[in-house]
Amino acid sequence: MLTIRKRDASGTAAKEPNGQPRIAVGEEGGVLGFAFSGSWTTRTVALVDAEMRKIEKRSGVKSLALDLSQIEKMDTAGAWLIDRLV
Repeated sequence: MLTIRKRDASGTAAKEPNGQPRIAVGEEGGVLGFAFSGSWTTRTVALVDAEMRKIEKRSGVKSLALDLSQIEKMDTAGAWLIDRLV
């Protein structure tokens, strides 16, 4: 029997155990810095949505620095979640 495996928007068949989205946050001299890593896709962004919403509510931030270099995968759901910060 043939079966169709469900795919997420990025085209992968399943969530990878080590590919969970991660955020490292630091602040220095009025600059709030973020280092994003892992997989930021439709199937994984729910894992960090609450954390991202808390970050969005921070006040007094004059500028942001975003490091996306360690993101393994990203689809529009992941991009949208990060875009909400700016």
